[in-house]
Formats: sequence, structure tokens, C-alpha cells
Amino acid sequence: MVSTDDTETVQAQLQALHERYQLALPERLAELNAHGQRLCRDGWEQGLAEQLQRELHNLAGGASTFGHPELGQAAGVLEQQLRRWLERDALPPASECEAFRDRLQSLAQLATAAPVPPPTAPTLPRR
Repeated sequence: MVSTDDTETVQAQLQALHERYQLALPERLAELNAHGQRLCRDGWEQGLAEQLQRELHNLAGGASTFGHPELGQAAGVLEQQLRRWLERDALPPASECEAFRDRLQSLAQLATAAPVPPPTAPTLPRR
């Protein structure tokens, strides 16, 4: 049997996770932008490209979970684009890289949209 106290505890934990995610998001996006700028400015670096791809992958999944579905979708598109570059093991032409950087920067605008409220803990029937 799940008590009201248990439900409230879970709800408080979900709220705390949601708030931590929201607070960390601007810094995460700034790091993504810095990595994208560096990759396009300084030339192809396999390790940096792989790191950026992983970060975009994590953002794509986490953003939707924590109330930013549009941000998650946009990050997923960028992740797939970067994955194609990794398969070729080279940067694309400068114009394509510039467009990628611009889309990376636009992620911050999507993050400023009001997030969907955090999920509520399910209420289980009492027995």
C-alpha cells in the first residue's frame, strides 16, 4: 500500500529533479555552443565531435523528459547531423558548419520557453 506521505515524497523528488535540470540548462547550452564554435572554428577534432554528439544526445532525451519537447527535438536533429559528420570523419563545407552553429545557438531560445510542468506522482488505489 502506498501512503500519502510516500506519494508526497516522490512528488517532491520529481519537483527537485525538474528544478535542478532547469537551473543547469543554461550552462549546458553554453557549453554546447562553445564546443560547436570550437569545432567549426579550429577544424575537425574527432574527440570533440564525439563529445558534442553525446551531449546533444543527452540533451535530446533529457529536454523532453524535463518539459522542453521542442528543445529535445531540435537537439536530436543536430545530433543526427553531427553523427553523419562523424561517419565521414570530417567537417562539412564552411556554410554547413555555420548553419549548424546557428542552430546550436537557437537551442537557448527554445530553452527559454516555459517548460511543461513536471510530472506528478501516480496515485495508486488503496487496498
